[in-house]
Amino acid sequence: MGTSMDYSRAIRVTASGVALNRPTSVCAVTGRTGTTDAVVLLRDGGATGAVMWDFEIDSSDSSPCHTFNPPIRFYNNVYVEIQCPAGNVAVSLAVVEN
Repeated sequence: MGTSMDYSRAIRVTASGVALNRPTSVCAVTGRTGTTDAVVLLRDGGATGAVMWDFEIDSSDSSPCHTFNPPIRFYNNVYVEIQCPAGNVAVSLAVVEN
């Protein structure tokens, strides 16, 4: 039997939208961008939901891996909002199924 910190799934998104449409916990997040900087917001409850975490990605480098212990709990779903004029961003999440 696994522990509460076992990653049960990795999710990669390249556009704003629901990454996982059920309650879950996020253990880690990172991102990459191409030629322009980007801002990423992780929301609970869709496009207008509460911002649970946000971070910037510099165009000159990918973002560091942000890890959370304990994981960030999302009670509704995980919505990833990507703010990048060029639209060339990839965000990766590690989640624990609850």
